[in-house]
Amino acid sequence: MDALRLKNKKNVPAKITRPALHDIIQRPRLFAELEYRRDQPATWIAGPAGAGKTTLTASHIDNLGLPCLWYTIDPSDNDPATFFYYMGLAAKHVAPTRRRPLPLLSPAHQMGLPNFARRFFEKFYERLSVNCVVVLDDYHELSADAALHDILAVALATLPEGIQFIILSRHEPPARLARHRTGRLGYIGWHDLRFTEEETRQYVQLKTQQQPDDAAISLARKKTDGWAAGLALLVERRTTDLANIRDLDPASRDTIFAYFTIEIFQRASRDTQQFLLKTAFLPTMTLHMAQRLVGKDTAQSVLAELHTTNSFLQPRQGVKPLYGYHPLFQEFLRAKAREVFAEQELASLRSDTASVLLDAGHMEEAASLLIDAENFAHLLPLILQHAPALAAQGRIKTLADWINAVPPNLAGTSPWLLYWQGLCHLAFAPGASQDIFIRAFQLFEAQNDTTGLCLAWAGIVNSFMINFDKLQHIDPWIDWLDAKMAQGMSFPSRECELTVSASMTIALIHRRPTHPGLQDWAQKTLALPVTAADFDVCMPMFPMFAYYYICKGELEHCSLAVTAMHKALRTHSSPLLKLSMHLAEAFMHSSFAIQHQDGLRSVLAGIDLADTTGVHSLDAHLFGSGVQNALNAGDMAQAQHLLMAMGQNCGTSRGLSGYYYMLAGWHALCCDEYAKAISLARQALKLAEDLGLIFPEIDTRMLLTIALDKAGQDHETEQQFALVQHAATALQSPFLDYKCSLLAAHFALCQGDDNAAMAKLTEALALGRQHGYATLVNFWVPDMMVRLCAKALAAGIETDHVRSLIRHLGLNPDQTARTIDTWPWPVDIQTLGRFEVRKDGLPLAFKGKAPHMILLLLKTLVSCGPDGAREEQLADMLWPNADGDAADKTLEISLYRLRKLLGGNHTIHVSEGHVRLSSEYCRTDAHVFEELLEEAQRCHSSVTHEASVRFDRAVSLYRGHFLEGSSESWILAHRQRLRDKYLRAVIRLGNMHEEAQRFDEAAALYEQGLASETWAEALYRGGMRCHLARGRRAETVAMYRRCQQHLLTAFGVRPSEETEALFRQATC
Repeated sequence: MDALRLKNKKNVPAKITRPALHDIIQRPRLFAELEYRRDQPATWIAGPAGAGKTTLTASHIDNLGLPCLWYTIDPSDNDPATFFYYMGLAAKHVAPTRRRPLPLLSPAHQMGLPNFARRFFEKFYERLSVNCVVVLDDYHELSADAALHDILAVALATLPEGIQFIILSRHEPPARLARHRTGRLGYIGWHDLRFTEEETRQYVQLKTQQQPDDAAISLARKKTDGWAAGLALLVERRTTDLANIRDLDPASRDTIFAYFTIEIFQRASRDTQQFLLKTAFLPTMTLHMAQRLVGKDTAQSVLAELHTTNSFLQPRQGVKPLYGYHPLFQEFLRAKAREVFAEQELASLRSDTASVLLDAGHMEEAASLLIDAENFAHLLPLILQHAPALAAQGRIKTLADWINAVPPNLAGTSPWLLYWQGLCHLAFAPGASQDIFIRAFQLFEAQNDTTGLCLAWAGIVNSFMINFDKLQHIDPWIDWLDAKMAQGMSFPSRECELTVSASMTIALIHRRPTHPGLQDWAQKTLALPVTAADFDVCMPMFPMFAYYYICKGELEHCSLAVTAMHKALRTHSSPLLKLSMHLAEAFMHSSFAIQHQDGLRSVLAGIDLADTTGVHSLDAHLFGSGVQNALNAGDMAQAQHLLMAMGQNCGTSRGLSGYYYMLAGWHALCCDEYAKAISLARQALKLAEDLGLIFPEIDTRMLLTIALDKAGQDHETEQQFALVQHAATALQSPFLDYKCSLLAAHFALCQGDDNAAMAKLTEALALGRQHGYATLVNFWVPDMMVRLCAKALAAGIETDHVRSLIRHLGLNPDQTARTIDTWPWPVDIQTLGRFEVRKDGLPLAFKGKAPHMILLLLKTLVSCGPDGAREEQLADMLWPNADGDAADKTLEISLYRLRKLLGGNHTIHVSEGHVRLSSEYCRTDAHVFEELLEEAQRCHSSVTHEASVRFDRAVSLYRGHFLEGSSESWILAHRQRLRDKYLRAVIRLGNMHEEAQRFDEAAALYEQGLASETWAEALYRGGMRCHLARGRRAETVAMYRRCQQHLLTAFGVRPSEETEALFRQATC
């Protein structure tokens, strides 16, 4: 037990002080009952006042030498923050070496009280030693709807082995603890607590020091029905005439009070009566406290007498002798005082008692007495003195109850009382707090109180931000502070400066993002040292910084804000700060598409922490950031799931609803649901305009612009885009400029204005490279980004940056992009001229010998064309001598190894027995070559220039024959098909050059073709035509001679008549 005795008893509140015992009888019958229930997590002891519950429990604990934490419930515990505060204080005393205090219940925890309680008790139990007993005395003091009933249920549900609760109450267990009655909650009731005749004998003998006869004991037992307090009354009367005494019923208050009056109060001396009445309102007292109320000499003598003769004055543990009346007797004395004293005298007594209690550190009891006495002149200073501590402890309900007791006409004249009243309403009724803060501000201004002015100003701004509605109304308050700062106003304290700086920064982010002083306010806020008392001020600021810097495109500053949060967490452990950090990290990761997995991890970590701690105030924001990261990943199913969770957590906040509509609109747009996207965007835009949210308004207009464009509503698209561009210019945000330039390039391409498109694309990509933008935030339209990136690569614009952007965004090429040589494919397979496989830009490297059959499988898939082949066809080609089952199994294993070699299952598609290379991840030059030729054929008749470009790209891609060195029959067949296509392409392209009189280009092309097809007479003939057209007869003759020699050597034939005619034309 010594290990858990309070190590520093000075100024220990009576609530957590266990009662001292003297002159008690041992009750082994009930001790055995309690010991039997030690295996149960808790025991409920119920009985009327004076039934001996406290004495029984304390003596049982002492007898076993058990460590104990004693907590006395009173009406202040109806505020759960008060309960957690004092329980934390008790834990600090029983485990003084644990430096980190238990968490306080802040307003942010109120919505998730059960989870907070779970986390609190998990940490609380870590501080208790094995076999510890936690006693909750006077549990009946709680109201029927007190939150503590649910908190106790959580405490019992998380109780570890070796620790037990004992709850003492005049009432039965509440319904909310009913599920614990079976097996987990032991019970000792009034029937058990009644004194037996033997226990009655022992008690009377102990108190009278006489041996009573059996008849007297039997009669005393009958008269009191085994009620300990009733037996004490009989002993106090010291009578033997028991037969003529009325029965003592613990349920009859009038009977009990009558006995107290006749047998104790009226028999006492005048001094003793005055002592009893004047000390009736002290919950506990020392000699010094009593002397201040009744006089030095009187108090000392009466207290000494009562201590030795009165069973209803009980000692308590403490450094100095500490006494308290039995609850039943104190109830009688207070009722007697109200009866004896005049109203003015009673009020004076309560006020004097409150003064004594205040000096002893009992502010709650003092405040209660001052309220009863309606002594508001003393109550006001008490409230103002202790309001900062109560607010810091999270005891907002207690503070609000005190303030609400002050008459409105008096409260309305005290600016500081109004300020604290506004603070009490801020988290739960920000609209109401706003009006109160404004009244306080006006009074502070009249009194020229700078500290009050600054804090009331911050309260007004914060009430707007928490309510998140009509933020335009913040503008006059921003102007007021600007004017004061211009006049040279200085802050009276660091705390005041931090509060105002944080509020001003958040206000400017939402309403004046181009304010010239925003950066200075932000830097000042981050530079000021943050203490534990500053958490409520600083918490909203960190994710807001991250959001602001992302909107501006200043991503390095966003990283600094997250770093600052990590630094703060090293010294202060706050669930809300941790949640804010996860949210800021998720925001930051959403700005880098490559970090979407990190972003989703931050979101999930935040949600898990919210579930663990019960702090759910940021849930909607976390889910929203999760939607952004899921959209970055292109995972529409996960985005939909997170959207549903976000919608369920938006509550009545119009700001969060607007955020939800915007993200839902982006999701609909990505799912090609253009009408739905437009409708959602309009809802989000209306809310953003109504609320005065600048950045969300721009983001939503960008969504609406793209959705309208997709739906073909060109006129409104232009209108909305003009508004976006105007806002982006006004905000001076490089990130907005980047996104606007990308959109402008897209619109120019759609209108066929390639020059304007290339100019805007160059501008956007230069910004992207300069600031490191590799993001899809508010630009989740992959097909649009693919087209823009393809255009940039084709034009050679910021090639390295664009390739990096494509990789980071995971963009899959469309049909046009597939034929661009510089597109950064995850897997690039080269088969024309030489065989090489490059993965993420690097050649495949093998530690030992290259896997011949695996590579042959790859070559075979390529030779089968983009559509691939059936599994049985591949098995027959590669393993013709194996039986069917063996060949199928070998193919299955080989495909697995090939996928692993190329980078994963996504590289090869197997569906319904058909196998092909993935066209999204794998580029094959032979396939691209054929695709280009097919495109050229399709546009040859109508768009000669486009056909020429595609023929030229196809011919350039053909660097040599298909898989030279491979001799498999299917490869040889495919090689010949490609050679034929190449020859026809060179001839067709050459003819197009000749038709356009580009004879030099045509001649060079024919020579290129002859490098690999030396027997192709058509190529010689084409070259001869070009030389003749340029007047180069000698070159024409030379080319004829080469043709003649190759045909004679290869086939033993002469050139055709057409070729001969060209020769004659050159030699005539």
